[in-house]
Amino acid sequence: MSDIETLRRVLGTYKTLAVVGLSADWFRPSYFAAKYMQEHGYRIIPVNPKYDTILGERSYRSLKDI
Repeated sequence: MSDIETLRRVLGTYKTLAVVGLSADWFRPSYFAAKYMQEHGYRIIPVNPKYDTILGERSYRSLKDI
């Protein structure tokens, strides 16, 4: 299976995404990607110890804390 096929399968199956290192700065690529996914029906779980919330979601210090 190609990487694109795997990505399509994963994104079609799961609707919650943890975004490690998600920035709250609107001009950062991670913000654009997470906002796009959020606008297309995905729940975003930010992982960044620097922020309490990003894109209206609680931000976690690490993956272990989710």
